Amino acid sequence: MSSNIAMPDKSYAIFDMDGTLIDSMPYWAQLPEEYLRSMGIKNIPPNLFEKISTQTATEAAQTFLDHFSTEFPESGIAETPLPDAKTITEGINALMAHHYAEDIPLKAHVVSYLDAWKEKGGRLCVASATAEPLIRLCLGRLDILSYFDFVLSTETLGIHKRDDRVFQMAASKWGELPGNIAVYEDSLFALRSANSGGFYTVAVHDRVQESYWPTLQEEANLAIYLD
Repeated sequence: MSSNIAMPDKSYAIFDMDGTLIDSMPYWAQLPEEYLRSMGIKNIPPNLFEKISTQTATEAAQTFLDHFSTEFPESGIAETPLPDAKTITEGINALMAHHYAEDIPLKAHVVSYLDAWKEKGGRLCVASATAEPLIRLCLGRLDILSYFDFVLSTETLGIHKRDDRVFQMAASKWGELPGNIAVYEDSLFALRSANSGGFYTVAVHDRVQESYWPTLQEEANLAIYLD
């Protein structure tokens, strides 16, 4: 077997992307400041990333509007109309698209771990809050897209990992019961959703979300390090 990291005795696996397969959470952590500074906004609260860390790009855009509707005119661009949520979402996605296309790396042990899944005949997919074109852009550049039968995006589907629908959709595509499917997540709320849906859960360590790691380990069926 290619990997000595623990694996569940399951035939199917759903992998989150950001913070699980790829080391992108540091880029997401800096994204609010990166985007807002590009709009001329300077007074950015230090806890903004925490506020949007469980949101899709569309939801994060609305959070920006809610928090900074009075900041745009004060930023020196008073003649520029306040962007709407769609425009902000496009701006956020454009910045992240650059990172997905150019510099976000895989976590260190991902390829060997995916190889181990394939060696045992496992079937894999990706379920991510990131928009599907960006999932494909990043995983294609990193040469791991071919490991997965399909990708599902909550951003594209208009649903959220706060409930288990995206995981149930993956199970339906395979025609398989949740109990035979492992869900890999670095997010506490997504792992809890998968648990509630009857899936076998695997907590994946991510250094940006270190504070949640003890709880993730307690609530998951298995906990691993891919970084």
